[in-house]
Amino acid sequence: ACGVSATDLNQVLLYVTLGIGVDDSFIITACVDRAFAEATAQRRKKGSEPTLSRSEFIDTFARGLGQAGSSIAFTSLTDLTAFCLGSITRIPAVRWFCLYAGVSIVMVFMMQVTLFAAALSLDLRRQLDNRPDMCCCRRRRQPPPPMPELTVMQQVMKNHVARPLASSPVVHGVVVGVFVVAAVFLGMGIRNMQQGLPLLDIAPSGHYARDYLQQ
Repeated sequence: ACGVSATDLNQVLLYVTLGIGVDDSFIITACVDRAFAEATAQRRKKGSEPTLSRSEFIDTFARGLGQAGSSIAFTSLTDLTAFCLGSITRIPAVRWFCLYAGVSIVMVFMMQVTLFAAALSLDLRRQLDNRPDMCCCRRRRQPPPPMPELTVMQQVMKNHVARPLASSPVVHGVVVGVFVVAAVFLGMGIRNMQQGLPLLDIAPSGHYARDYLQQ
């Protein structure tokens, strides 16, 4: 496409873009859910109905998406920079892979802030309108359950990870010690690394090219 050759190495892009897209989706969903949970909690404290009006829904969704937008934009920008730097290599296959990857990162980001955000807003409208997910054409008779302020994973990180890391000097020492030991072993391993890309290492097992390269 556009004069850039496509190789078998580009098949790895499926997993790269899938991982980045899923990560962005989780960040957007978590920020938007938290914004709506805070909004409904504030309305309950004031004694108002938890149902948000159209303007309140738009403002709350925009606030949640704005909180997530900076995070996914920064990570997408760093990934794009890394692949752009990789595209200046002399190895043609790697250069073509990095060019395709850079374009894919941009497309994934645009899809997250447009298509996924629009689909998420529709799903939130369905939830707030008390409609089931499998049959959204009708409303439930029971009122919707209150949205939790923190998800299960957020509660685990808050109570079992963040608190010990922030309050225990012993945990501070253990974490620093583990990373210092890891840095020492990594530094020792760097000295044994060899540069280069032997063709025998990229040939599939059982391929006729291995017999030729081994001669």
